Amino acid sequence: MLKVNDLVVKYDNFVAVNDVNLTVSDYEFVGIIGPNGSGKSTLLRAISGFYHPQNGEVLLDEKDIYKMKPKERARNISFVPEEVDTTFAFTVKEIVLMGRYPYQKQFLSEEEEGFKIAEESLKLLEIEGLSERYINELSSGEKQRVVIARALCQQSKFILLDEPTSHLDISHQIEILDIIKRLNIEKKVTVIIVMHDLNLASEYCDRILLLRNGAIYKEGNPEEVMTYQNIEYVYKTVVVVNKNPVSGKPHILSVPQWDKTSNG
Repeated sequence: MLKVNDLVVKYDNFVAVNDVNLTVSDYEFVGIIGPNGSGKSTLLRAISGFYHPQNGEVLLDEKDIYKMKPKERARNISFVPEEVDTTFAFTVKEIVLMGRYPYQKQFLSEEEEGFKIAEESLKLLEIEGLSERYINELSSGEKQRVVIARALCQQSKFILLDEPTSHLDISHQIEILDIIKRLNIEKKVTVIIVMHDLNLASEYCDRILLLRNGAIYKEGNPEEVMTYQNIEYVYKTVVVVNKNPVSGKPHILSVPQWDKTSNG
């Protein structure tokens, strides 16, 4: 179980995360949504340990993550960034093997178990055929599969993902989210994910946090959070909320306002 208590993160005098309290149970799939600048990515990075808060704590099984050594924290929490760094021309296999770093005394040591786990991760993400390719040769969707495979190779209890589908077309978005959902269900991995697309968040998440000005405005299942009142208030736009006829989940439709604006 992960608990966030009274978390505050500031940049100079700007409060990016404002007094957030949160509990995430094992095996949940939790989505974080909100408009640009609402603190989604900052909150995720603070939970992962990348950002140190000015106030509050993040407890993983009652242990303060900010007091953990980096390797111990990495054995418990893996982080998938929005942008994949291709500065260095590593192969896919090398990048996935980096997920074994928390368990090794020597970086990328030729340790049999590590290679086996990396191969399993490549297969689960269906990219074993890319193992000798360089990361900068891959498409955006393939790169996301690689960094998710690296996170899986860490064998951590929690995977945190920062908008992993933001640069992908709809078919690749579904592919990536299907993979993450299967990992959540079949591998018992707890997922905390920042999402931009409200309808995808509604379909995949067990629970959703709606952020406004760095604080949690509403928390609950998709039916509780994805109401037109909540979305219109936080996003400052007019929407209609229906039900997806297949899944029964809330489905948000935007209502263009250009005609009303142009007519005064």
